[in-house]
Amino acid sequence: MTLLWPTHKVLCGRDPTLFYLPPLTPAELATMNNVKDRLVEGSSISGTLAQYARRDPHAATVEVFLILIALEPGSNRLINLNYHLHYLVHAYLSLEQARLDAEKAGDAAAAAAARSPWLTFAHGYPALRDVYTRARDIYERDPSTSAAAAADTSSIFSDLNLFLRRDIVHATLLFQASRPSPRIDMSEVLTLRGRSAERSLRDLRTSTLPQGVQAALIAHYRDERESVQRRLEEMSEG
Repeated sequence: MTLLWPTHKVLCGRDPTLFYLPPLTPAELATMNNVKDRLVEGSSISGTLAQYARRDPHAATVEVFLILIALEPGSNRLINLNYHLHYLVHAYLSLEQARLDAEKAGDAAAAAAARSPWLTFAHGYPALRDVYTRARDIYERDPSTSAAAAADTSSIFSDLNLFLRRDIVHATLLFQASRPSPRIDMSEVLTLRGRSAERSLRDLRTSTLPQGVQAALIAHYRDERESVQRRLEEMSEG
């Protein structure tokens, strides 16, 4: 539990059926303001944070975007939970530039302070999100899908809650293994990740998700399990 405390203390006591990603802290918001016009090096983010905000119909300006990502998820009825999650993930990924700047400046303390399990989670989230949204879109457009099913308000927050929470656990362990003084061995983190993928595969086979969505997620976790196995084999050979 000590290893998971950075995220457990935030999630403990919240609705266990609904995924939660915390809003940015005042310090993180201040840092965000400093890097809003910077491209994040080596990231999949398209454009700067300011450009992203201007393209979004809800935000329109970076000033509004910074207000939105400081809100508790669900606290503003005008902002869909899925949108809010995307905003937060984008914000955390943009914070990566602050860490890169600190590393280049040789400021190890600032670079370490810029790391967080939430940032680690944000790096992995887009892959799962894209698999889910593509499969869900195909399901909703399928002529055989009933109008009621297509209009279902299910969201990533509920449909993927169990799997996203496991991703948070992995991100926290990965964060602990990547610290200047690691608190867990990377091989153990990968072994646990492989077991998590196995559990996700078992749960998906008995889930109530639409068949196409279920199949897409099963393929995703199979790929993840195989990737973990390859990395463990490479580490053992090295």
